[in-house]
Amino acid sequence: MKFDYSFVDFDKTIFDCYKFEKDIWAVFERQGVKSKDYSATYKKSLCTVSPDLFDYNFQEHIKFLRELGYKLGKEVEIELESLLDKNNYLFPDTEEFLRFLRENTKKMVLLTAGDDEFQKIKIKKTKLGRWFDEVEIVLGHKEDFLADKIKPGDSVFFVNDSLRENLIIRDNFPEILIVTKLNSVRYTVDEAEKSGIPFFETLKEIKNYVAGLK
Repeated sequence: MKFDYSFVDFDKTIFDCYKFEKDIWAVFERQGVKSKDYSATYKKSLCTVSPDLFDYNFQEHIKFLRELGYKLGKEVEIELESLLDKNNYLFPDTEEFLRFLRENTKKMVLLTAGDDEFQKIKIKKTKLGRWFDEVEIVLGHKEDFLADKIKPGDSVFFVNDSLRENLIIRDNFPEILIVTKLNSVRYTVDEAEKSGIPFFETLKEIKNYVAGLK
């Protein structure tokens, strides 16, 4: 199946955020940060503007911990930033999946929500930008971006881990192909099944599914 557009989410879809978050916690743990304080400030720093808008970055997380009395110097931020240089946070089948989409899509768009600078750093360090014609970073509400991009008659593929977002996209654009990469931390298989949206645990499974469509 060929597409005019393929929109690909970043975090938890092609980038393993949970592995990344585990390593972030390890950095703070070595600085003596307690687990409950880390969890509380991490959650607080995820959405500082609105519950639906993601804007996490290292600087803000460190700031919240300092407000609790932790003495965290510039070296902590440097160590956190170095994680992306020292580790590979892509899922094992990310490159294979993107190569497949590249071969079957006129225009590929990396559509991610989050803090602009933080997302740019992650994308640059993973070198994934080379697969995409456009990289779009939004705070949230991906359906608004799609409304400005998609034209009637376009063949469109959309892949994302957020079942909540996917249901909104489906309601607004029932004609496009949406596939959920199951995020088992946030959603159960039962919830995914009830959504009525095709879902799979791996990108390779999604690739095989799309390849079998006509």
